[in-house]
Amino acid sequence: MQIAIRMVPFSAGLHRATVTNGAFTILDFDGSDEPTIIYADGLTGALYLDKPAEAAAYEEVWSAVRSTAPS
Repeated sequence: MQIAIRMVPFSAGLHRATVTNGAFTILDFDGSDEPTIIYADGLTGALYLDKPAEAAAYEEVWSAVRSTAPS
């Protein structure tokens, strides 16, 4: 397992993740028939999203954040 920590500097300005309603986690089960699940944590509860279009939207946001954060 590999863990990487990246930070988006304030100088980068607003990015696409700022439109989400809080922290989210992408759960992808490689080699399994299980769908990708998005766990979105909010102020009063949490969401579990498993529709392909929902997962794609969060994966696109994550990709944008990764490209903004320097390595």
